[in-house]
Amino acid sequence: MDAYLLARFLHILFAAIWLSQNATSGRLAKALARGGQNALSTRSVKLLSVMGALSGVMTLSTGMWLVSLTGDWETAPIAVQIGATLAIVLFLIGAWPVSRGWRKLLKATEQMEDGNLRSVLARNIAMWSHISMGIWGVILAAMVFRHL
Repeated sequence: MDAYLLARFLHILFAAIWLSQNATSGRLAKALARGGQNALSTRSVKLLSVMGALSGVMTLSTGMWLVSLTGDWETAPIAVQIGATLAIVLFLIGAWPVSRGWRKLLKATEQMEDGNLRSVLARNIAMWSHISMGIWGVILAAMVFRHL
């Protein structure tokens, strides 16, 4: 298989996993806040967190691989440069406010904290999830739909 096609396939695969992780994050947080520990296990949330982080790293890595196979950053289309920059912003959003929110929500759930606190934490995660989905829309418009 051609290296470019392999890199492109892996890039799309990891981006789809990362996108689905971002899309469901807010809903999962709200379900955990409403249902307590019965909604999701701590292990499940940690697994999803690792999967999201890994898919983000792999999406960025395979994107860099694609750019290196097609030239360099100076010759990459501006849409690719914008999309890559926004993908880094997405990764930082997931690494800082979303990850921190999940840690606080899990701790509040394990300690059986007040439902209002869990609800506030879940809404915060959902807000960042919505912001991430808006960024994903710009990334898709810049990098994918530019060919249409």
